[in-house]
Amino acid sequence: MAVGLAAAVGGGAGGFGGRGVNGGFEDPAIARQRRRLGLLALVAKALLLAVLLGAWWVWEPGGEPSRAAGGLPAASLDGSLGAAPAGAATSASSVATPQLPAVMATAAASVSALVLNGADAASQAAASAGTTELCGVGRIQAGTDPPHLFEHAVQAAWPRVLAALAQSPAERARAAALVLRFHERLTDAHTNSPPAWPAEDTRDALAAMALQSPDPAVLGWAWSLCRFSGAPAACQQLSVPRWIAQAPDQVQEDAALWLLLATAEPAQAARAVQGVVRATQFGPSPAMTPWVAAALPADLLPYLRLVLLLRVQGLDLSLEATEIRGLDLLTRHCRAPHLDGAGAADCRGLAETLAQRSSSVTGLAMSHLIGEVHGWSQARQDAMQVRVHALAQAARRGLSLGAEPFGCANVERAQQFFLDRAAGGEVAALSRFLAPAGPAGAAAR
Repeated sequence: MAVGLAAAVGGGAGGFGGRGVNGGFEDPAIARQRRRLGLLALVAKALLLAVLLGAWWVWEPGGEPSRAAGGLPAASLDGSLGAAPAGAATSASSVATPQLPAVMATAAASVSALVLNGADAASQAAASAGTTELCGVGRIQAGTDPPHLFEHAVQAAWPRVLAALAQSPAERARAAALVLRFHERLTDAHTNSPPAWPAEDTRDALAAMALQSPDPAVLGWAWSLCRFSGAPAACQQLSVPRWIAQAPDQVQEDAALWLLLATAEPAQAARAVQGVVRATQFGPSPAMTPWVAAALPADLLPYLRLVLLLRVQGLDLSLEATEIRGLDLLTRHCRAPHLDGAGAADCRGLAETLAQRSSSVTGLAMSHLIGEVHGWSQARQDAMQVRVHALAQAARRGLSLGAEPFGCANVERAQQFFLDRAAGGEVAALSRFLAPAGPAGAAAR
């Protein structure tokens, strides 16, 4: 793809240092498409990534989920950036559950191909028209991304955003600034040869903040970043079980905290199941996007606001993988044979909780997998299958792009989707795009 926009967005659309939804580096075929398609493909992929971590469990109508053994890669880390913690992928490894990375990759590839092929056609249409809209600027030559409008504009605006976050009275905004600065460090490591990492490692400050904070989001962000190699000493003091033991009762009612425990300590899966079932707070994964949106300078043109949010949205998805890993581990635990009576009852409660309260499509899909072995009727399984499929279709329908990805209509729609997803979760955000419900759709809900 053209250099200007790629440099402007950086690793954001694919996660830390260009990592994608498959728990490693971006799929080469998708990467080739992304480079080929230009502006529209980048936006199509970024919008798609906003739901892929949840809407990966795509059933064909009337079909069955793919089955095999395996699990999600531990902490999405490999190579020079770090290694998964020992034992993180061993829990219930012998249980015959769906192979999540394979299903995730297949869904990602198929839906990406659909959206990106549509983007290709739209790009060709825009090229034939000669110009495309850039909201706040006007019309520019199609198929180009002038550096002064993208790369250089981002380089000028981004430090202002980080400074506003760092000076915020809100602890979560200040934590987001540390996460984003660490991402800049990783980006430098991936784009410079030899790597030119800044001397400061913001994980020291982030881990110290997490040790003193009552906010599970700050703990989750710090724990995720501390899994990368070369972690400073403060990271070694982070212990999710110890943090939970010291947390006030109301903080322990956050389901995200127990999903983090499952990821950090797979051997405590049974305790994590109980924590999720007892939780009274079951919102979307904590996101940096709303804080960045609030910190964007008022004088930024609309298209540039979207470019900066795309950068952050990819990082939010990378961090969200920790929560999805927790859901994976709890699903494996609950599908394991020979659970005792109390354990089986807890897992039935987990299936019910996820079905009724999960804000992510992943959570709904996991409720089906757990309910399948804990007493759900075939009719209920089918209804959940229909619901998940409808949400996946809604993503493809609602997030499809026209020939002008940075036109004002798309800019407004994309920003609203990102903020809706962060505030209410992807199930609520995607529900706006659902087709009118027929008898099957009504049964699914």
